Amino acid sequence: MGENIKAIQTYYNGYHFRSRTEARWAVFFDNANIRYQYEPEGYELSDGTRYLPDFYHPESNTFFECKGIMSDDDYDKITTFQKDMGVAVVIGYSDMTFQASHDWSEDEFEIAVKDESYIIECPNCGRVFFLTSGGSYACRCCRHYEGDSIFAEYIRGDLKDWTGGEYMMKCIEKAKQARFEHGEMPIMFDSIGA
Repeated sequence: MGENIKAIQTYYNGYHFRSRTEARWAVFFDNANIRYQYEPEGYELSDGTRYLPDFYHPESNTFFECKGIMSDDDYDKITTFQKDMGVAVVIGYSDMTFQASHDWSEDEFEIAVKDESYIIECPNCGRVFFLTSGGSYACRCCRHYEGDSIFAEYIRGDLKDWTGGEYMMKCIEKAKQARFEHGEMPIMFDSIGA
C-alpha cells in the first residue's frame, strides 16, 4: 500500500532534498551546528551495489542516512558501506528518531538499537555528534575522552529519555515543526537567546 507514495522533494538552505525527512534532518543539523555535506559522493560497494549516502558530517567523519522504514536491503547496503569505508553511519527516521552504528573494530560494524544510540555534545570542543553505548565514548570530532561513561549532555535515539540542557531538544523540536509548504523557511533560533 505505501509503495505508491512518493517522497516530496523539498528545497531548503540551497539544497533540493529528495524528501521532507532529509530536509527536517538538515534543519536539525543547522540548529545544532552540525556541519554537513548533502550527497557529497556516490560509492560502488565491495558487493557491486552502488550507494549514495544522504549526508556526510566532516567534523565527526560520520555518514547519515535518512529512512522512512529500514528494509533488509537498506540494512545490508549500509552495513556493507560501513565495513568497506571503516566509518560510522547514523540512520535518521522521519519521526526524528535515529540509530547510530557500533564500531568496535575495523571488522565489526553494527547498527545499534535506538535505546543505545545517542546525540552527544562534547564538553571539550562543544561539537555535537552521534555515538552508541558500544565502543569508545571519545568525541568523534576532537577525540576528547572522559573515560567509559556517556558525556553528561546527551539524548537517546528514541527521544523518550533525555538529560542535559534544553538546547538539543529545541533543535529537534525546530526540525519537527519545520514546514516547507509554499516556500516557507523553518525558523532558526539563537542558542543564547532561545
